[in-house]
Order: sequence, then C-alpha cells, then structure tokens
Amino acid sequence: MFKFLLLLAISLHFFSTAFGQNSNDFPTPGAHDTMLRFVEFNNKQLLRSDEAMTLLAGDAAKWNTDWFGQVFSKPDKIISIKKDYSVARTQMVDKNSRVVDMYFYLTFEDGWKIRSMRAMAQTGFLDVINTSLKSKPLLTTEEKETLANTELVLSSDKMLTQWFQKSRLELDKLTALAVLETKPKPVKTLKAPPKTKNGVSYAVGVSQMEKNDTEDDEPQTISYISAYRPAFPKTANSLKKLNLSVLEIKSNGNIEITIGGITDNSVGFVYSPSGSPPLIDGWRYIWVERIAPKWYLFRTT
Repeated sequence: MFKFLLLLAISLHFFSTAFGQNSNDFPTPGAHDTMLRFVEFNNKQLLRSDEAMTLLAGDAAKWNTDWFGQVFSKPDKIISIKKDYSVARTQMVDKNSRVVDMYFYLTFEDGWKIRSMRAMAQTGFLDVINTSLKSKPLLTTEEKETLANTELVLSSDKMLTQWFQKSRLELDKLTALAVLETKPKPVKTLKAPPKTKNGVSYAVGVSQMEKNDTEDDEPQTISYISAYRPAFPKTANSLKKLNLSVLEIKSNGNIEITIGGITDNSVGFVYSPSGSPPLIDGWRYIWVERIAPKWYLFRTT
C-alpha cells in the first residue's frame, strides 16, 4: 500500500502568490551565473563565506550550513516565473547514492540572489522500507506494488521523465479511460405528476449543483480515482498496473496523476489539454516542467 510513502519538502518559506511561467531553459543568464557560483561555493563547503553570502537573500541568508551535500551538478534547467523571479534545478547525490533534485528560488535584487530552496528529502523511513523489500526473497502482491511505487517516488526528475517516455502510450490510454469511465450517465426523464384538484401541476426535475462561492483559486477536483477504491474499477486497475496511486480530473480539464506521497506532498504528472499546467508557487507546486506536448512533471508540498 502506498501509505508508506513519504515526500518531505525541505522548505524555507517562499512566495504566497502564484506566478505565470514558461518552459525556456536558462532565460536569465544572470540567474544561471549565480547558480554556478553557488554550486562552486557549496562543493568547497564555503557557503558561509562572505563572498558566498552575497549570493543569498531573505531566508536563504539565514542558512546555517557550509554545504548541502556531496556532488552538486550544474543547474540543468531554469524556469522563468517572472522577469525578476526564477526557479533553478540542480542535483546532488545523497548518502544512499540516490540523485536528489533541488529547486532554488531566485529573485533579482541588485543582481540575482537565491532566496530559498525546496527538495525531496530521502528519509531513513522510506529507504528502510525500500531496502527491506528488496532484501526479501519472496514478496506479496502488495509488497511488490509498494516496492515499485517507492522506486518511482524516489526517482529523480530525469528518471521519471525517462519512465514517462517508456509509459507514454499507457498513460495516454489511462487519461482517455478515466474521462470515459467518469462521464455522467444519462438521467431518465421523469413524468410529471397528475394535476391537483385545483388544476395546478408540478414539474419534476433534478436540481443543479450550486457553485461553491468559497472555492479556492486552484481548480476543483471533479473526479477522484484511487488505485485501491472500486468506484471506477477500470481506471483504478490501470493505475495499479502502472504503480500509480491517484488520478484526479480537475474542473479546468487537467488530469493530475499522482505517483505517490503523503497528503499534499506528492510527485506525478499532469495532462493538460489546454496547455495550462499548475503554476509554480514555491509553497504548493514546487516544480512543474513540460516533458511532452500537454504533459508535465510536477512536485508538490
């Protein structure tokens, strides 16, 4: 069961407003240069040096560490959120030799500076489960599903993109199946009751669901399908075969497929027919990356 999964966001509070974004790599050379210098200082364990501190602002300036870990890579992608806000992705290798993607939020304040960072942390709890299952000679069906799912949840963005490309056909079929299976069934028309003695007749109908005036800015979920609930068995079975946990159809037409996680901490894919994925806001969606036409990789916290 996927209840073992854990996605821990390493968070230094960022922005509370969602901004627009595009898919350009390195749209701001200055932000890229700042990240290159930051990586250099990190690998030398000099993040608290006076020169390194000039690259930091806001909460990042309060980081009390000389480095974040071994073997940072150069930033492989920078997404421009606004002309003065960007998110840069880089990787490190943790103690268990897993590649960890880290997302640095930069602002232009008399030069590009790093304000905060978010990442998926490899917890001892999750690694123990994964290692324990790998060491067992025989696994139950549920254990095999948990192992396969933990491997996906712990994968880097690069690995997930590769998995997506291999599974693209099945994912396309999954989204089409979900839309078909959740399509409302036709409602039979009821006959009107006979007239009353005073000659007045009464219509019989089905009331329309009223829109919730207090709904959030985030598109509402109109269909929620779990791999382990029988409400939509065909879609649920397809989710299980792909080692995925949840599919949600949103009110704006997007289909959000969650690989795994706990509550709001998750990783997965979004299919957006209109090409309008969730926005990176730094506190809910910490990363949203286009990986194919109408398809996006996302991470939340």
